[in-house]
Amino acid sequence: MARLTSPSCCSSATDLQAIRKLLGRNSDEERVTDAFRTWLISEGWTPVEPTDRFIDIEATRGGERLIGGVKGTTSEPGIDADTAYGQLLRRMTDVSTGIRYALIIPTASVRVAQRVPAHVRNQLRICLFEVIADGQVRQFDRGVGPEPPTTIEMPGPHDCIRRPPIVSIIGAARQWFRPPGVPV
Repeated sequence: MARLTSPSCCSSATDLQAIRKLLGRNSDEERVTDAFRTWLISEGWTPVEPTDRFIDIEATRGGERLIGGVKGTTSEPGIDADTAYGQLLRRMTDVSTGIRYALIIPTASVRVAQRVPAHVRNQLRICLFEVIADGQVRQFDRGVGPEPPTTIEMPGPHDCIRRPPIVSIIGAARQWFRPPGVPV
């Protein structure tokens, strides 16, 4: 039986690349997942076994937990991005502020994933990550954090009775949209 040896010019990294090329990938989603998992480790996260069988990737770092949905390049990136957001929303079963959610997508899907505005993703604690073709990861929404949304005081039911409805709506809108510290 012939013994396979690696020439001295080759490294284990090039061997791994050659093996991956020979075996091929089952899907682009696997490429995106592998690159993101590598990036997580480089950022100090520890990938863990997902607590839900439908979660694509889960990781912890200190008191933080990241739950992610991964999508690869497909023929319908808009539908797939919408589906991914819906899947993430269904995974939001814990109200702990130490949990963040992530949508991890290839470059081809960034534009459609950004149809959900950044301030909405921020309120839902969803981070958007792009995995570039060369395996690099770019994080959008760096300001996304585990702080809970601020609550807004609504006028009581008696306020609506004393004033005409349009005034109550305008007063509520002024209260909702005024900058902090500015009187109504």
